[in-house]
Amino acid sequence: MRDLMSRLGDADEDAVVLYLQEGADPSEANEICHVELVSALWTCECQIRSDASTKYIHHPASHGFSIGWNSTSDSYHPEYVFILGPLCSSKP
Repeated sequence: MRDLMSRLGDADEDAVVLYLQEGADPSEANEICHVELVSALWTCECQIRSDASTKYIHHPASHGFSIGWNSTSDSYHPEYVFILGPLCSSKP
């Protein structure tokens, strides 16, 4: 959050926030209209894959570890999150 706020420091407060999925064309961006502040802790798992790549998985802490979790090679830490989504009410 601190990094995001720092990057947005000079942004126009009336700007529209868009999200672009990886590999998508900029014209396919969706507007982010919904922000959910989550009060419960989540878990961030850092899983090391067989090809040595790293995969980060975020989920509510109450869910336990995800499929593929390896206690020998992987790590995790608790974190607070907020979720952005495209749930916009209809605009005039």
